[in-house]
Amino acid sequence: MNIIRFFIAFLSLFIVVFSSCSDNTDNTPVKVPDQEKQASIVFSDDFNDTPVISSEGGIMELVFKTTASWSVTVRDAQTWVQLSVGGGEAGENSVRVIVDRNEEYTERNAVIDIKCGEVSRSITLTQKQKDALIVESGKIELGADGGIFSVTIKSNIEVSYEIQEEASSWLFAVDARSLESKTLMFQASANEQTEKRQATIILKGNGLSETIYVYQEGSLPSLVLTQKKYIVGRKKKHLL
Repeated sequence: MNIIRFFIAFLSLFIVVFSSCSDNTDNTPVKVPDQEKQASIVFSDDFNDTPVISSEGGIMELVFKTTASWSVTVRDAQTWVQLSVGGGEAGENSVRVIVDRNEEYTERNAVIDIKCGEVSRSITLTQKQKDALIVESGKIELGADGGIFSVTIKSNIEVSYEIQEEASSWLFAVDARSLESKTLMFQASANEQTEKRQATIILKGNGLSETIYVYQEGSLPSLVLTQKKYIVGRKKKHLL
């Protein structure tokens, strides 16, 4: 009788323990919070992370995939770059980058940071400068003797010059290498004619141009005598 009671008690305990273990066994997958997933940011293979924008500005698009929520910012709060969104969720994403016109004579840079969890990607954006070709003085005045004169320019582009074809016989460049120092040297030959003469020098670069006007005085009229002695009448105003 005692044996039967012991067996019944043992069986009851076994059923209770087994039932408890069964309740704790759950095959339902546990949902991992978004931030605990392995974060990643993926761009296409041909993506350029150092894009160059013209001085006119424009719109470019960043297309990428993330495995978790993400954010995007412009470093140092550069106001000439605006973003269409500040972040998003996991999946395929697109950010429009709006770049203002550059009115400065130097190029500028901005860094766009995309963060997804502990992962980040940076895009360094470069915008070209506004082209400049500024002449210190657009008018050159020379005496009849001619000589060397300089033209000083301020430019952030490569500059070439073109002398008016009709003046090629008396006006020419002294040293073309002076373009590197932004000071161009030219020379005008002496003007042996009594009439004034003028010419133009056109400076060109990246679609910009400036014209230099060169004016040269004529030689003073002279009296040429072919005899050693001349007789001048009292009433006549010319030589005999």
